[in-house]
Amino acid sequence: MAFAKRVVFLWASKRTLDLLMRVFPHPMGVLSRVDEEQCSLERSDFLGMELTEVYAWIEVLIEQLVTLMHVYQPGGIFELKLSGATDIRENGSSVATSNPFSVTIVRDAKELASAHPDHGTYCGALLNAAQSDDDVAHALRLLRDPKPSWASVYDVYEFLKGKVSLQGLDRHRQTANSYRHLGNPKNNPPPQNPPTLFDSQQEIYGLLRGWLESRMK
Repeated sequence: MAFAKRVVFLWASKRTLDLLMRVFPHPMGVLSRVDEEQCSLERSDFLGMELTEVYAWIEVLIEQLVTLMHVYQPGGIFELKLSGATDIRENGSSVATSNPFSVTIVRDAKELASAHPDHGTYCGALLNAAQSDDDVAHALRLLRDPKPSWASVYDVYEFLKGKVSLQGLDRHRQTANSYRHLGNPKNNPPPQNPPTLFDSQQEIYGLLRGWLESRMK
């Protein structure tokens, strides 16, 4: 019997999934909550793709979503992991496909049929824009690490040069740079009034958010 669809599973903490369910754009697929720490993603074109292509597509999507979560909620720790993929036949039976992670078997395809509302957020528009706008795609891959870091603050600052005004914000760059070169502190000292990591995130990620949203206008 032919397969009706391929479902990909994502694992994350409850807090991360709560946010993901709010920002995930409907055009990118149907995202459904399986339990507190797992969700499923369906796309009509998954069955026509090689499994390696599906995984590559998901990995890029995860990087973009983690960036958006950092931008919209600075200071959080957001980690999404590919949990597995399952091919579902028309009669509802399923076969787990091999993958480098764990696999969850879905016994009943009806469990995955819940409709996902379109929240109409900037996040959806930005993910769509990343398909054709190289600058947006680059920006949405800047904050891939689950945990906040000074290196990420520095990368965002450098990306924003020439795109937005950074006047009066050099102390954020200087502090971030000093943490990037802890092995050579004499040549990379922090400013006299160094900000906290959270303060720098609020300031610099806020500018990134504003720049991203300007691309939607």
